[in-house]
Amino acid sequence: VKYDFRTALAQKRVKQDDVIAFCQQLAVMLETGVPLSESLEALIQQTKQKEFRVVLQGIYDDVRSGDPLSTALARRRRVFPRIVVSLVRASELSGTLPMMLERVASYLARERKTMREVKGAMTYPMIMGFTAVVVTSLIVTFVLPRFAKIYELRSATLPWPTKFLMTMSDGLLGTWMYWIPALVAIIITAIFWHKTSSGRNFFDWLKLRTPVVGPMFSQLYTTRASRTLSTLLAAGVGVLDAIGICRDVTNNVQFDRLWTEMENDVRNGHPLSDAVFESPYVPSYVASMMASGERSGKLPAVMDRVASFTDEELESRVKKVSA
Repeated sequence: VKYDFRTALAQKRVKQDDVIAFCQQLAVMLETGVPLSESLEALIQQTKQKEFRVVLQGIYDDVRSGDPLSTALARRRRVFPRIVVSLVRASELSGTLPMMLERVASYLARERKTMREVKGAMTYPMIMGFTAVVVTSLIVTFVLPRFAKIYELRSATLPWPTKFLMTMSDGLLGTWMYWIPALVAIIITAIFWHKTSSGRNFFDWLKLRTPVVGPMFSQLYTTRASRTLSTLLAAGVGVLDAIGICRDVTNNVQFDRLWTEMENDVRNGHPLSDAVFESPYVPSYVASMMASGERSGKLPAVMDRVASFTDEELESRVKKVSA
């Protein structure tokens, strides 16, 4: 029990950079002919991050006991996403593990780059917005009342915008014992509501419909789904499994409906692109390119082109959001 708790705690602290480096280094060792168990042992010895060393030790023990690498990775889902496990499992069946690990590292590196861009674009406006709210609150509650006393003593005639601010300041100062608890209650209610199905549905809808930010998130989900679908189909992963993993990487209720419709279409013998044409969040050119790829039998290559194109558009949108 102690070891399990230690392992679970270690998994929470592992960084994606460590996983990318692990895949790259393991691929090189396997490609040069080093056995899997010896490669894992060498990586454990050279890993400086103690939490990741604990994870690698568990993987090494599982492999030494006879489990495939994909099974060992699947037991550590907090560290290795579902797509990594699926790709490794597919490569074990085809005997292309070194090449697949390089592909996994490339995929994770591009995902890391994309998420850093989006987080960077969101961080600056959030800081500026928070600063604006704090500064405005300080002005209304502390600065304006002092000016109000000066104006009253001099009997100055104030313009209506200043009078409005003075009235708002008096109202906030006179009723702070009501609106502060109300604000705290609203925030707590929103946090708990977000954990419910209706709350998550609303916030996911709001994330995609908010001006300026909404198109960026739609582009982000489209880029990640295209890249994931291309990587999985090229590796020989089944279509339904690939769709399920795409559901994980988008992680949005509104996009979940797209994947559900796509799964139903596949089971009924319809093309994947049919559901994409009907989605209000995916650009029409993506559906057209998917349909072209399905007709030509080159869907993985086409989706890779789609991912590259949508990634460029995402960078453009990120710059607009930052501006």
